[in-house]
Amino acid sequence: MHADEFSRSGGSEIAISLAERQEQTKRRRREKARVLSVDHCQYANDADLKKLAERNVTAVALPTTSFFSNIPYIDAAKWRNSGVRTAIATDFNPGSSPSNSLWFAAYLALTKCGFSMPEVYAGVTKNAAYALGVENTFGVLKEGGAANLVAFRGNTPEDFFASPLGDHVTFVVRS
Repeated sequence: MHADEFSRSGGSEIAISLAERQEQTKRRRREKARVLSVDHCQYANDADLKKLAERNVTAVALPTTSFFSNIPYIDAAKWRNSGVRTAIATDFNPGSSPSNSLWFAAYLALTKCGFSMPEVYAGVTKNAAYALGVENTFGVLKEGGAANLVAFRGNTPEDFFASPLGDHVTFVVRS
């Protein structure tokens, strides 16, 4: 669900109301793929974010929208303090965010939003998988699990951000 991107429109409140419905138990929410995540949330307030966290709904930061549309970047400290699970994505949209570079979105989340490196890594892997309802299949490396990997030049975790364009990728493995 898109919510509170350009103003506090009430979108987060609608998502919270939907997540509170009787049929939105954790099991049914996972099976039916309902109210798993809320995108944008630039104007969601502290109470909205806390309620999303309490209802196990993932908030998705889309920092490329802020870059291209000159709207405020997410305040990572506010999201962190609320306890909401955070995913990070691009919001690839020709009108407001004409970039599909996850590296650029991750770079902006780190440098403009104030997310830490571990938060960014979780945001583009396990938390992104959770937002899509595929956390049992994707998002983490585990023995015996499927492995979709992107390898890039570098020797340290910080080298992930060597290029916000992702042009330092050496190969991709998809199982």
